[in-house]
Amino acid sequence: MAAAARLTKANPRTSLITREGVTVTKPQDLIGLKIAVPGLNSGFDLNLRKWLLDGNVPLDKVTIVEAPFPQMGDRLKGGQLDAAIQIEPLLSHNLQSGAAKKSVDILSVNNPDQLGVFYLAKRDWAMANRKRSRIPSEPRRGHYLHRAETGGSQSDRAQISAHGRG
Repeated sequence: MAAAARLTKANPRTSLITREGVTVTKPQDLIGLKIAVPGLNSGFDLNLRKWLLDGNVPLDKVTIVEAPFPQMGDRLKGGQLDAAIQIEPLLSHNLQSGAAKKSVDILSVNNPDQLGVFYLAKRDWAMANRKRSRIPSEPRRGHYLHRAETGGSQSDRAQISAHGRG
């Protein structure tokens, strides 16, 4: 099953975040820095690359690495990363905890009204197909596996909805 979300400038749910001591206001500010995306060739990675190229920054002048969303804040705070593209609710958490500061909403700069795609599966299929679905034996923070089946209970829907709020 696939689902989609509308990412708009009027209601931003993503941002480039940076570690202490790094300020980014334009693509050239990323030259020589290490930037994390949640997956190489993901929509976030492609948006970052477009923003860099539109700003005349050759891609070989930055280091783009893959990092899971839940680890980005700690890696920024520890100095392993200079910047990362983060999404809610972890965006708000990282800002409030002091692990990072908000920089540029790259997605809105590229296109103020984008489609974000997410892939979902029922728990029983995901757990039976861990290798194919890339879910660990013991899901950890940031992996939201819910018991809600199609049209789940009101409580399940409220819990799932709460994970998407900042």
